[in-house]
Amino acid sequence: MIEIKIVCPECQQCLKLENICHRLIKEYQYQADIQKVEQDPMYTEKAGTSTPVLIINDKVFSDGRVPSKAEIKVWIDELLKDYFY
Repeated sequence: MIEIKIVCPECQQCLKLENICHRLIKEYQYQADIQKVEQDPMYTEKAGTSTPVLIINDKVFSDGRVPSKAEIKVWIDELLKDYFY
């Protein structure tokens, strides 16, 4: 299972990133859990000073911007490839 965490206070950029992730998971039928994290020290250490931060399986993939759905798909596919091969 893929674990996606979005580190960010409630803002438009965070909502946009969360919506992109939900659409991607639904469209490609990934088994994934999406969580929004606002103040968890474990994740804010991984996050930079800019939000939103996208963490997939405990690795920071994006910081301070909203990546495209295509970018996120590439990252997830790479993680799945590494996991299965």
